[in-house]
Order: sequence, then structure tokens, then C-alpha cells
Amino acid sequence: MGLLHPEEGTDGKTERGTQRKRKEARKEGKVVISNEIITIVVLAGGMLVLMGMLPLMKYYLTGFMYQWTEIDVTGSWSIEMVQGLIRQSAMMCVLGILPFGIVAVLGSTVASMAQTQPFFQPEVMKLNFNALNPVNGAKQLFSMESIVKLVLSMLKVAVISLVVWSVVRKQLNELAFLNRLDISEGIQWFMTLLIRICIRVLSLFMLIAVLDWIKEKRKFEKSIMMTKQEVKEEHKSQQSSPQVKQKMRNKMRQLSTARMMAAVPDATVVVTNPTFIAIAIKYDPASGGAPIVVAKGKRLTAKRIRAIAEENGVAIVERKPLARAMYNKVEIGKPVPATYYQAIAELLAYLYRMGNARIRQQMAMRR
Repeated sequence: MGLLHPEEGTDGKTERGTQRKRKEARKEGKVVISNEIITIVVLAGGMLVLMGMLPLMKYYLTGFMYQWTEIDVTGSWSIEMVQGLIRQSAMMCVLGILPFGIVAVLGSTVASMAQTQPFFQPEVMKLNFNALNPVNGAKQLFSMESIVKLVLSMLKVAVISLVVWSVVRKQLNELAFLNRLDISEGIQWFMTLLIRICIRVLSLFMLIAVLDWIKEKRKFEKSIMMTKQEVKEEHKSQQSSPQVKQKMRNKMRQLSTARMMAAVPDATVVVTNPTFIAIAIKYDPASGGAPIVVAKGKRLTAKRIRAIAEENGVAIVERKPLARAMYNKVEIGKPVPATYYQAIAELLAYLYRMGNARIRQQMAMRR
């Protein structure tokens, strides 16, 4: 079986986690993350800062050390002198630690986001009172997983110590003659040795990080494994979701149709095809605006538009070419394009001559 494929669980969970299961695990804060990779990024960033700041650190440390060596320990010490030395020492510590602290924060953040992708889950921040239970804490402290982590940490420290010793051992001969160097050369020697140690430790951590990521990946995949029944139930729920969406679309369509039908009684005229298409047009001469299509439809919808128009005294006129053209060109609630103004004007004039009460009333209001 492959290295990243967890073995079959004893609880019947033999199937890999689905995408939905992975999303649910992510919401719970369960992601694949290796702390060793974060350590590598922080260590590499610190080493780059050390190499970049080497000349500056050497300059300030040399001056600081010279100043301390020139102090007359047998002479009188004033409060001002002691305060000045303390301020200089504190400043040196801040300047020496601050860049590495910034790199550590940025490096750990970038390394974490690169592994998990940016996400924020409030559920993870909820207070868990079970975690405050000392009994549960004692069980976790003496669990097999904690013991394994302790043993691995001790082995890691031992291996790192051996790596550091292997680097320092080669420099023991030079260390014996270190007192012959001046302060500047001594600081240069120690910093060079520190960089060599960092390179060796970084190489070691790269191997450890790969193994740790594989371990965390296997652990995560095992935690989201599912039974065959769970996979089947999830597939059924996903298959039913399109049906639910279709019902929602039908409901929205019904509401839209109801709003459209409610606007038909206020229409000025209904243009038909004569039975296949019906378009309700509203024209308000007082507003001076263009005619507006308030409703349109085919077959049964057209039949309902004509029925509502008859009940409310709206004129119904058969104009086959105009009905077909406007049905495909004009949306509900939109003004009629200027290309149809002439045809609609002729239609309204015809109804006016025929004595249509609604149009005569509208024209009278316009005057």
C-alpha cells in the first residue's frame, strides 16, 4: 500500500474522505500542517538575516566589546556610567534579537498559510471546557502519542547535538588559538562557525520535515476515512440537491409570474398572435414616457393574460407580426424600442377611433 494511503481501520472505515468530508474537517480546524516545515522556514530566514547583517553586527559588536575592555574596573564607577552601559547593552540585545524575531513571526505565518491556505474558522476558537479538565490533561500527558512525541523530540535533540559537535570538532584546533585574535577577528570566527552550524542543521531538518509531513498527511487521511455506507449516503444527498434547486427555481418562477399577472389589469392594450402569444403594454400619456411591456407569455400564460385583460376591460388586439417581433425583442418591465413606436401609435389611434374608454380617458387626462 502507498505511503500516503492509510490502512483500513478496525471500525469499518475503508474509504478515503470525500471532498465534502474534507471541507467539514477544515471547518473544524483539521488540516495537514507540519511544524518541522515551519521550523525550516524560520531557521532559513534567520540564517539569511544573519548573513545579510554580518558586516553590521560585526561592526557594532566590535565597538561594544572594545568599549567594555577599556573600562577601568579598579576606578570609580558613577551612576551615569553604569546607566549608559546598561542602555548600550539593552540596545545591542534589541538590535540583535528584533530582526530575528520579525523573521520568525513572518516565516511561521507564511509557512503555515502555505500548508493550510488562508482560512478562519470561529468554531476552532470556541472555549472547550473539557480541555480544562485535569483528568483529560493527565490522560493526554501519559498517552502513547505523547510518549512517542517525547521520544522523537529527544532523538531529534540528540541528532542535532551530534551535528553541531561534528562541526565544532573540526574547529577545535582553531579554538585553541582564538585568544591570539583581536576582537573583530574573534567575532568573525564565531559568526562563521554559527552559519556553518545553521547550514548543517537546516539540511537535517529538511529530511525531518519531509518525514513529518508524510506522517501528518497519513494521520489526517486516516482521521477523515469513511465507511462505504457513509459514502453512499453522501452521494444520495448530493443527487437530491439538484432536485431541491429545481424546486427553488420553480418557486421563483411562480412568484415572478404572479407579479407579472398582477400588472395586467393596469395595461393599456394586449397584443396577441392571436392565441399563441400575448403581450400586455402599458402607456401613460401623462408621463410622456415610452410604452412599457408589463407582461408577456406563450400558450397557457398567454391565455391567462387574455383572461385577466377581459375581466378588467383591457383592450385585446390581434397583431401577429408585431406580437412575434416584440416577444423576442422586449423584456418584461422594459420600454418598447423606438422601432415599434409607429406600430404602437397606430394601434392606439385605432382603439381611440373605436371608442375604447380607457384610451379616451388617458388622452383626456393628457390634455
